[in-house]
Amino acid sequence: MYDFIFFFIYSQQIQKGKSELFSRLNGSLIVGVTLVIHIAFVLSVFRKIFFHGDEGYNVGGQTGDIVGKFIVILIFVSAQFYYNIKRAEIILRKHDGSLIAMSTSNIIKVLLLIFAPLIILMRLSIKP
Repeated sequence: MYDFIFFFIYSQQIQKGKSELFSRLNGSLIVGVTLVIHIAFVLSVFRKIFFHGDEGYNVGGQTGDIVGKFIVILIFVSAQFYYNIKRAEIILRKHDGSLIAMSTSNIIKVLLLIFAPLIILMRLSIKP
């Protein structure tokens, strides 16, 4: 799923004439954002199930905020290193000829993968 998002963004940037480095960094950044959204979504669902809303949510206080920011930065940096030049070539070979990056179905898939969990996450975070 994340390789598909990377391929979609990477190939779209290459088609626009952007450099390989910029396209790879842009694709891995979007994958990092998607990972953060998905992790926040899963944590929010667990919080709703096990803590019945906001009880026990802010246990760490300011320390928890710092740790959370560190984890987000770690996810972004990990995505940058994961999608290196060699892995980008492997993903491109894997999808070569089998997918047209900018087809309507692929655009809908990427939007759903990124924004559906985000919308549900926002809905879960609204206090009743």
